[in-house]
Amino acid sequence: AAIRRPRRKIVVPWFYQLVMLIGKLLPGLADVVLGSTFYQRSYRQRKHIADEQRSQTNSRS
Repeated sequence: AAIRRPRRKIVVPWFYQLVMLIGKLLPGLADVVLGSTFYQRSYRQRKHIADEQRSQTNSRS
């Protein structure tokens, strides 16, 4: 038999908890927001910028 232990609690800012609660209670809304073209476009732009910064940092080393 497995040993029962309490689950670890992850400490996050309060507004993250609010977003997670909304995602839990209204998963359809989360799908609409995260699947929207606006969100996807902004995510790709942020990822592209982060990748460029990472490659510049690595090339300096």
